[in-house]
Amino acid sequence: GEGKSTTFNQFRSYLLTFLRHYCGYDDDVYIYKHSLKIRTLQLKSVREHHPLLTFTDFLNLLEIANPDRGNNDNPKVPTDYRSWIAFMVFTGTRPTEFYEGNWERDKTTGHIHILGTKTPNANRVVPSIVWLTPMKRAEFGLPQRLEKLEVPQRVRDFRRTYALWLESAGVPRNRISLYMGHGPRDVTALYQKQRPTTEILNEDRKKILDWIEIQKNAPTKQEKRVWADTTTTFLNKLMVDVPKSPTE
Repeated sequence: GEGKSTTFNQFRSYLLTFLRHYCGYDDDVYIYKHSLKIRTLQLKSVREHHPLLTFTDFLNLLEIANPDRGNNDNPKVPTDYRSWIAFMVFTGTRPTEFYEGNWERDKTTGHIHILGTKTPNANRVVPSIVWLTPMKRAEFGLPQRLEKLEVPQRVRDFRRTYALWLESAGVPRNRISLYMGHGPRDVTALYQKQRPTTEILNEDRKKILDWIEIQKNAPTKQEKRVWADTTTTFLNKLMVDVPKSPTE
């Protein structure tokens, strides 16, 4: 009824698998035979993804991210959506994880422990690049603001940005899967799975910070952009506020 074809087709597949492999039904059993006749829904449209491909795109977004009105708690104080965006871009949190404030400072490594629950792999530790106080946040303001941009974006685009930037920074793919909260897709990936130690997290944190520094110094191949003081000051403050891990 809602046209959610992907979800519907998955449930159809789960039902058939359950009936055949767990119940032992075959084509001669009424319920299985008629379940096979359930038609899959055709995918009508796919929403485009707009990850921030370059650091320039990120800084451009920060320039226009804040609303010109206050938040619900204090109408005179605008919500700092820049901090929200920066945290999601540099941690890869899922939207639900972010809005629920499901993260903490990891006591062992000093990095960021994301308390994800979507899958067993969602509970993970990622390199600490920026820090934001964990708390519940409203789900409505930021998505609405992003949709009004010239190139509409979704909150989930920041998670895709994280994956792309980790690869650009030279983080090994098996570690990217860990930081994204993905499980191994094949036997090879299973054998390559590593527990992110303090040394590994520090190493990848340095790779990301080095990549950021290169991007900041040369944001475009054409004309060098001079960013507003508020944007550069904000970003530098976020970096400074990140406490170093115990071994650094």
